[in-house]
Amino acid sequence: MRTGDLFLLLLIVASALSLVAARRQEIRLLRQVQVEEEIRIQLQQEYRELMLDRSLLSGHSRIERLARTQLGMVEPVLNLAAPGERRP
Repeated sequence: MRTGDLFLLLLIVASALSLVAARRQEIRLLRQVQVEEEIRIQLQQEYRELMLDRSLLSGHSRIERLARTQLGMVEPVLNLAAPGERRP
């Protein structure tokens, strides 16, 4: 075998090994993408649930009920008398 042929054979083997390494890296990255996609889907679901909870907890009727029951708040009575005039 000549030196040139041996050199070409070594290049082919090196090329094949680098191709195998690249394919393994591709498979590993595809698995990682799948895992990240599952995490993204879970986080989206959790976000939707949190937004629903937030809207329920910040509803005006709930806040008003809590203000009345826990804080004893009432609506103010409007004083419709003219300035300087006393109401009975």
